[in-house]
Amino acid sequence: EIPKTIGKLYKLQYLDLSSNNISGKIPETLGSLCKLQILRLSSNKIAGEITSLVEELSRCSPGSDLQELSLNNNSLNGTIPAKLGQLSKLEFLDLSSNSFVGSMTEAHFSNLINLKYIIVSDNHLEMIFSQDWVPPFNASAIDMSSCHLGPAFPSWIRTQTMLGILGMSEAGISDNIPSWFWNYDIVWLDMSNNQIRGQLPPSLQRIQYILLNLSSNYFDGHIPNLDPTYLEYIDLSNNSFCGPIPSSLAAVQDIWFISLSNNHLTGTIPPFNVYSLTSLRVLDLSNNSFYGPIPSSLAAAESIVALSLSNNHLSGTIPPFNVYSLQVLDLSNNNLGGRLPSFD
Repeated sequence: EIPKTIGKLYKLQYLDLSSNNISGKIPETLGSLCKLQILRLSSNKIAGEITSLVEELSRCSPGSDLQELSLNNNSLNGTIPAKLGQLSKLEFLDLSSNSFVGSMTEAHFSNLINLKYIIVSDNHLEMIFSQDWVPPFNASAIDMSSCHLGPAFPSWIRTQTMLGILGMSEAGISDNIPSWFWNYDIVWLDMSNNQIRGQLPPSLQRIQYILLNLSSNYFDGHIPNLDPTYLEYIDLSNNSFCGPIPSSLAAVQDIWFISLSNNHLTGTIPPFNVYSLTSLRVLDLSNNSFYGPIPSSLAAAESIVALSLSNNHLSGTIPPFNVYSLQVLDLSNNNLGGRLPSFD
């Protein structure tokens, strides 16, 4: 446990106790350390509430120096106090993967003018903001996954012009994505497991995505070409996309995960770039309407661990797959024939 006497370290500016086996509660005395700039208690077994900590810090005169508050991956519970909004020097806030309940409102962010990173995912929180709210911050990264943000698409995101990372999965959004959203250079985007409708614009090709996860929504239309330069992960499964796989997706070099399963995609499976197959570990194209042969380049992939092409209209023979890494191979419910290859 963290001893109450820690409050006597009045000059302490940096405290990192992350990734240990610390249990118990956060002592209220920790909130009296007004000179503390960095507080990292993440990845422990700390329980209890943070009300006393935050309220004590908010009483600091002329104000708390806290710039980073990382309490993620613990067993913290209770509500998040609105006094959090008084910690005006805060730049980095990570409360993710705890058991916080209740709501966060505009008051929680009222004076957080320096906030750049907001990570509150994997809790039981409801975000209550007015449609015309203009946040005092302009963040680089926001992850509110598993927090209730919907049903409308949060219009305040439009004010976040510096945003590069956005997580809003399982956020209860059942709306169309406004056209202005695709003008932002968000390169890490997770909006999976909502009820978002609409089509992806061709302009997506200008965004250099690293991760794009729009799975389990109601998107339809064609998948546009994407910039393959930095793409590592794409999941568009469980939607209603139609048409062929965009040619750019077969040219990605550093990608390790592709899932386009459970859509209405058609056409042949493109011959993937030999360079992309050095990193690709998971490819799931199941439950679509692809036809034609299995590309021999896929069978020769040295890094692929899981390959699912089931429930399509593929024909021809089954090529000899590389056996060194392959753990899952599902080719069921197709029109494949011929002799099974020998797997050397």
